[in-house]
Amino acid sequence: MIAVYRFGGYLVSEQLTQVGDVITVFFSILIGAFYFGQSGPNLQKLAEAQGAATPIYGIIDRVGLVTAQRQNDGGQVIVSVAKVASQVKIKT
Repeated sequence: MIAVYRFGGYLVSEQLTQVGDVITVFFSILIGAFYFGQSGPNLQKLAEAQGAATPIYGIIDRVGLVTAQRQNDGGQVIVSVAKVASQVKIKT
């Protein structure tokens, strides 16, 4: 941060800029560094969300057992079932 004032002082002494511009740059760098430091926890939560979404994407991409196929002539929808297995027990 001292480099901003040192180089800014040089620019002011050579009349290439004004003091107000040097102060504006100083505070811009200071505030930018502050917000960059505050982004750490948000990036951690983003990584956690991406890890939690992996199983969901697996479910979405899974090929289902039931597929619907439409006939070429625009008729009714034909549903074909590849495999159906169930175990139902009714207890009274």
